[in-house]
Amino acid sequence: MPACCAARSGGRHRSGAGIGQSTSMAIQAAEHQKTLLLGLIKKLAETPYGRHFNLSDLPKAGELDALHSAFAERVPVVNTAMWRKALLGLYPQSNAQNPIEPFRENGCLLEMPVAFVEEDNGGFMPVSQSILKSFQTVEKELPAHIRKQWPELGKGTWFYICDDAIIEYHDKLPAGDLLALQMEHKGMLLAQRAIAPDLTDIQSVGRSRAQALLVYADELQKCGKSIHTLVASAKTLTDMCFLLAQREGKFIPLKALCPNLKLYLCTDDLAVHDRELQYFFAGLEMGILTWMARPYGLQAWQQDLDARGVMALPTQDGIFYEFIPVTDVDAQGRLKKEFQRLHAAQTTPGKDYLLVVTTAQGLLAYQTGDIVRMHDREPMTFLWRRRLEALNGFSEYLVEDTVNRLIEAFNDALQPYGFFIRDYMVGDRAGDRCPHWVIEISRPPKDVPEKVLQSVVNRLHREIGNELPAYLAAFRNNRTFPPSMHFVPMGTFTHMPSPFKFRRFDGTAEAEVIEQVLARAGQQAVHLRGPLL
Repeated sequence: MPACCAARSGGRHRSGAGIGQSTSMAIQAAEHQKTLLLGLIKKLAETPYGRHFNLSDLPKAGELDALHSAFAERVPVVNTAMWRKALLGLYPQSNAQNPIEPFRENGCLLEMPVAFVEEDNGGFMPVSQSILKSFQTVEKELPAHIRKQWPELGKGTWFYICDDAIIEYHDKLPAGDLLALQMEHKGMLLAQRAIAPDLTDIQSVGRSRAQALLVYADELQKCGKSIHTLVASAKTLTDMCFLLAQREGKFIPLKALCPNLKLYLCTDDLAVHDRELQYFFAGLEMGILTWMARPYGLQAWQQDLDARGVMALPTQDGIFYEFIPVTDVDAQGRLKKEFQRLHAAQTTPGKDYLLVVTTAQGLLAYQTGDIVRMHDREPMTFLWRRRLEALNGFSEYLVEDTVNRLIEAFNDALQPYGFFIRDYMVGDRAGDRCPHWVIEISRPPKDVPEKVLQSVVNRLHREIGNELPAYLAAFRNNRTFPPSMHFVPMGTFTHMPSPFKFRRFDGTAEAEVIEQVLARAGQQAVHLRGPLL
């Protein structure tokens, strides 16, 4: 089952002090981080949460290693649930049953929330006005940066497609998808050259994701010639294009909708969808960049068109970053009893870390749930790897980025067979002691020779075992039987009825979500079994 994205506050951290630096650029970066940390401590010491940890007693000067070590000893790493629990103790008058309290209490945060983002675990992350406005900063700064490399890419109008347009209200404050919240405020926050459909038009179709995506497609058919930059997650974009083709009865490349499209800003990982996007982008001379926006304040984008997914970690936006090596996180997503807590100058390029932030909005040592790979320390650049989530019902510790990379490679190998893998979902079923996979492919599964599908099953299972020692051990030690892999036709996930929300890991005890998907696919599915390892 997916592990909880929780860090245990009771764990002891091991300081990264003593890791040497050899360049003047690294020294300058450390000085900048020290100034930022001291400034944030000074501000946050005035909040009730900061006073709870006596931040005002921390050193006011010194070397970054010593300052950071003192800060880390005083302030525990927390996730949203732990943070909320601590705040409820500081604000006993709050209604604990109200999911957005006590974040609205006066003085709780340096900036009062104007909206909330609902997290996967059902919690709510407060979002300040400045975080919503940071989208404007991207719209202003990113085109100028791009024009330095490719003059044609930084021009023209932007078009936004959000993953979920539904916004609910709690005590008159909106809660929903971060991009949808920004679109809701478009009159004030969107640049004049950006286009976003009126959310009421999308919301009018109810909770049907398919119908909502067709509203975006209709809007693109109207104004597509003026669009130069498209902003969407890879899954949402491929689903929209698929639904439009299904409705029109023919394949429609994006060039037919947006003939002048020059740039795609991808808000998630391309890996699984890379092959399908190549078909949709056929005939367009354009670039693809990654843009990662998070409700805790991070706005990061890819710096080089030729360095896929490598993003700058911004340091000017009042965020102090800490890094916990993934080797110090256990299979349940909890921090180990003793864990390293590093600042940026102590990280090692090429290593993976759990990202922790302290921000000017009022977050203190907040565990973001984002796993990043440090690319360089000066300037700070990184690759986003995955969320802090693993499938671990049988101690197999399956992580998403490993599967995504393998499927991307598989899709290249499957070209001669005339199909590709669109997406997948996997969950552990305790009753029959085996993982169950649903793999959506681009052709009806029964039109593909069974031996070809079986080879996909065998190779995927074996290569995951080669990549992940815990996965291999789970099967060889008989903690689980070989996986059941179910192939379903194109659009199965897309057409799941509301309130279905797609997640690649089904965390229910008996993989109930996967059962719903298989029921939807019915007789069109092909069911196979993985080999012994």
